[in-house]
Amino acid sequence: MNPRFAAALAALNLAVPPAFAAEPDYPPVLAPLDASATLPDGVSFDTLGLSLGMSIEEATAILTDLAQGTPLKENSALAGVGDNRGNVFRFKYDIWRMAEFTAADGSREQVTVTFTTNVNEARAVRIERRVQYLGDQLGDADAFIAALTGKFGAQSWREDFFGTRVYWMWFDGARQEPRPEFSHKVRHQHEDTAAVCIDDVNMALGYQYGSDERGPGCGPIIEVQIDHPARADLMRGVSIRLIDYERHNKNRRDTDAWALAEFEKMMASQSGTTPKL
Repeated sequence: MNPRFAAALAALNLAVPPAFAAEPDYPPVLAPLDASATLPDGVSFDTLGLSLGMSIEEATAILTDLAQGTPLKENSALAGVGDNRGNVFRFKYDIWRMAEFTAADGSREQVTVTFTTNVNEARAVRIERRVQYLGDQLGDADAFIAALTGKFGAQSWREDFFGTRVYWMWFDGARQEPRPEFSHKVRHQHEDTAAVCIDDVNMALGYQYGSDERGPGCGPIIEVQIDHPARADLMRGVSIRLIDYERHNKNRRDTDAWALAEFEKMMASQSGTTPKL
């Protein structure tokens, strides 16, 4: 079956059970990727103890502790592949889990971890942390960026345009050194460089059958976006995103291949009866 044809139905709401579909279940673990399989050595891609590549069980335990008794928010769904005759093979997929809490300094925090499908074992592929200071409270932007540079190393790119954005990037297997052309105005002229990693950073990384590669050539990326008040050395809020493009793309390819094979097996097993004349 043509994968592109099947992909047209991948995003359908599957609330109505289609014909010939078995009860959905989680995929088997066919090609496990351990926590560090797609990450470079020597860098810890983590925040608040949550790391890229962490298993869904480990991440859920940490999120539960952060939430301080508040129930986690969860997004689980059915994913699948089908045709234009109502035949759909579906499976279960835990997309993300989120904790919301008040930090020790009084700021409000929201932390969301997005996972791969279970084909490679469900592991963290994207971590997003949002910190919002309340009332007259402000954060120290300069000290925060200095601490991040101490943790992650030299910055790949910084942009001070409607706030501050700082990036640490790996591209074609190597740490991306500072590039002056990664500016807000001209970065779209450099689609064959790590600039493409920046453009995809705000996109959701949930699984969808037949979707395009995200950030081709990109390894992990860390984005920090700071909202300043009147003074640029202070911050009203900050967002931190850690993304593993390589894990996401491999999981999408492996899950596509498994789901299409299962769909074709389901179709081959169908049989019918002849009505009485």
